[in-house]
Amino acid sequence: MHECAHIYDNISVLSAVLDTLDEAVLVINPDDRIACINRRLQRLFGINQGTPCGTDAGLIVRRDLAPRISEESCKKEILTFLSGHLEATEFSCILRLPDDREERVCCSCRVVSEGPLPGMRIICFRPDPPRRLKDSGIERGALEQGWMEEILRENENKYRFLVENLNEGIWMVDVWGTTVFANQKMAEILGYSVTDMIGMSAFAFVTEEDIDTMQQYLQRRKRGIRETFELELFHKSGARIHTLVAATPITDATGTFQGSLAGVLDISSQKDMEAQLRENEEKYRSIVESSAEAILIHRDGIIAYINAAGAKLLGASDPGEVIGRAIIDVIHPKARDQVKNLATRHLREEETPLIEIPIIRLDGTTATVEGRGTRARSAGGSAVQV
Repeated sequence: MHECAHIYDNISVLSAVLDTLDEAVLVINPDDRIACINRRLQRLFGINQGTPCGTDAGLIVRRDLAPRISEESCKKEILTFLSGHLEATEFSCILRLPDDREERVCCSCRVVSEGPLPGMRIICFRPDPPRRLKDSGIERGALEQGWMEEILRENENKYRFLVENLNEGIWMVDVWGTTVFANQKMAEILGYSVTDMIGMSAFAFVTEEDIDTMQQYLQRRKRGIRETFELELFHKSGARIHTLVAATPITDATGTFQGSLAGVLDISSQKDMEAQLRENEEKYRSIVESSAEAILIHRDGIIAYINAAGAKLLGASDPGEVIGRAIIDVIHPKARDQVKNLATRHLREEETPLIEIPIIRLDGTTATVEGRGTRARSAGGSAVQV
């Protein structure tokens, strides 16, 4: 059996200290022998409490620890640390406990490089996320604080990476509307650098006529209101940027208002497209309205639109006399089944031939017309244009 006194003056004192922790701790001395296994680790992994100091650490880790780690990559990580190829590592993993339950833990492995015990290696398992520890002295409080700070730094780096790589501007202002944070995308939207934006008032990015609007939005954040709205912002070049803003208030632990956080999307291209579509629609409507040919649109069997030429063909003085009527009402009974069949084919976007159909005017007289239908859109739904 290996003598442990040269590693620690009183191994029982070290064991007593480690046994007070809620964390599971394994201490390995420089010659790869067990210096200490605390009670929490023994219970967590089902290790015999009589395992003596000086036992081969590789045997304990490979036989008792690694097999209970679910993830193969995490098993490899702890074995690599044991082999001396890693000075430090930390990872989250799922343990299969002796009672067949599973528990997510964070494993931290470190080599002691300073102090009276250089070369000692420590493997520690703690709940992930960490549980609030009961007060058991300054040493444990400091240990918990260190772990918490490390986790916070790690999470901060992860979230900062996400924020900086979002295809969405992230903008944060304080209670006075002063910019305290902006990600790279937000700066690009407004044509500034991130450094330039910090310290600038939110009002510097809106036109004079929108200052009151911006003030109202910020006041709504102070009242705890979350909302999504469109807002026109000023680019550094002087161009106007159409944006979609999702804003939420920021409060501290006591509920005191600290500022506003907003996700900002540049929707200028969509707005330009909408304007182009409206322009094209107006041009098309103008062409249709002035066409000498009768044009009619019906949806779900109801006439939704008819131009002036179509109204005149049916003997109406105004399109309003026709809109809202059933399409079948203006079709001669002998052609109604044919029209229903054609309408079904039109909605399936099938090509149909040019045909002659007898119609019934509003005064009851009949006429024969020649035409062809096609699928169209009306009020957001599928329709037939003839």
